Amino acid sequence: MAVLPINEIFRDYVVDGVPSSGAHKPRKVDIRDTLNVTGTHTFPGAGAIPRSISVNLNKFPTPDDYGADPTGVADSLAAINAALVANDIVYVKDTASYKASGAIPLSRIGHALLGDGNGQGSITSTSLTANLITLANGISSMKVGGLSLLRSVVPTAGIGVACLGSTDRSELFDLHIEGQYIGLQTSTCDEGRISRVTSKKNILDGWLATCEVAYGAAQWEVNDILLAQNGRDGVRAQSVLGSAGMILGTWNSLKTFGNTGRGVILLGSATTPVFDMRLNNPFIGSDGTTGIYIDAYGGKHVITGGFIERCGMDPTGPAYATPASNNAPGVQIAGNETNAITLVGVLIDNNSLVGIRSASGQLSMAGCQVLNNGLALVAGQRSGISIDGGSAAIVGGKSGNTGGGTSQQYGVAIGVDAVTMAGVDLKNNAVLPVFKGVTLTAANSSLAGNTPITPNTSDFPYRIEGTATFDPVSLADGAGVTTTVTVTGAALGDMAMASFSLATSGITITAWVSAANTVSVRFQNETAGVLDIASGTLKAWVLK
Repeated sequence: MAVLPINEIFRDYVVDGVPSSGAHKPRKVDIRDTLNVTGTHTFPGAGAIPRSISVNLNKFPTPDDYGADPTGVADSLAAINAALVANDIVYVKDTASYKASGAIPLSRIGHALLGDGNGQGSITSTSLTANLITLANGISSMKVGGLSLLRSVVPTAGIGVACLGSTDRSELFDLHIEGQYIGLQTSTCDEGRISRVTSKKNILDGWLATCEVAYGAAQWEVNDILLAQNGRDGVRAQSVLGSAGMILGTWNSLKTFGNTGRGVILLGSATTPVFDMRLNNPFIGSDGTTGIYIDAYGGKHVITGGFIERCGMDPTGPAYATPASNNAPGVQIAGNETNAITLVGVLIDNNSLVGIRSASGQLSMAGCQVLNNGLALVAGQRSGISIDGGSAAIVGGKSGNTGGGTSQQYGVAIGVDAVTMAGVDLKNNAVLPVFKGVTLTAANSSLAGNTPITPNTSDFPYRIEGTATFDPVSLADGAGVTTTVTVTGAALGDMAMASFSLATSGITITAWVSAANTVSVRFQNETAGVLDIASGTLKAWVLK
């Protein structure tokens, strides 16, 4: 039986006695035969080649339809670009593995290059310098998703997916990006989305976020992005001179791991600050030089929940070949912030240097757990929280060692008279719950309701201490011997006391601060006889 064309089956009028559709329904057998027919179809545009109709029903065109080699032997750049020139949506099959010697541009509204999202359909760049996929400046609503984007050479430039300017309402999703110079670069948008993206083992950054000179909004909404083993930073948000300021979007479930530089870094300038990082439930782990580094000249950054751990403690980089730096705080806030930085319910633990160091801005912490930091045992870098500048309000939570750990010396080290702290568990720090490098005044600071008690003014002296093993020589009547004990934070003019772990049989002990961080202790025999006491533990206290 002859196969009828669709227009014949679904005709709307009577011709030559053949009934129309309507009261006289089309016959199922005719519909079935027509839809099962084999034949050819050619998509529009230069370079298109015919393919089977039975394969094409309800499908988007693929690069194969324009002569691409899905085995990855031949260069498919021209075929992929021909398909994109002719079609708004081009589909990459999960069995395809294309090679591309240059850039693949998306250049009009709604333009999309899509795969199945299972990580099997791939495009591999063979260029040392070219971007792989670019989204044109000034175009909205483009999409790249469901692909693996790779590179077969070690590049000296070239981005995996590059948004070349303002690309509002565009979406990047279900992408695996690997081996690029920079994995992903985004720029200005009021509304854009990045979802389920992995960017790893790139020469520089997993994700470089910038803005346009004319407009600083870079409000990409991020959901589930992994930035791992990159040669520089996981995500680097860096403003561009000229805009009034770079404004970031909401980043949910952002994960960094094993990046040689920082997991997250915000870089602004005095004329173009970076504002409004909203980081929800991140995992920042084992990054090389800092977990989160903020030098943004702005503020209004909020970190809610999540983990920041083991920074500087493990090998990093694309091959895990860069040794552990042993030189990384969990969070570092540089001396240029002018506004609020808030951490709520964040766990900061087991970092090589301090848990969080803040040199400026208005730091607020609520319910954070800052544990076992300072693992590299670097002098002056073993506090849970170090307030070097700006101001700080710390409420609830804990800052101390757990499980018998001794790496964290101080729960909080205070270097500025602008600290409010209440209800914080400061037990189990190796030296002191609080180290004060300045005198706190009731007008500017308040330490209340913490455990143990941490009074806040010079009217209520606070004790710091140090210990040493000492064996006094045999002392004749009228003779004495002097030794020293290191007490970090001691200063000339502070009051000092000392004690010995053994009975002194009448030997008197006196102590005084003789130099910065040093207490001298004198053992004097005035008993009219010779005394020789054994070796013991000498403890020196200094009242601040």
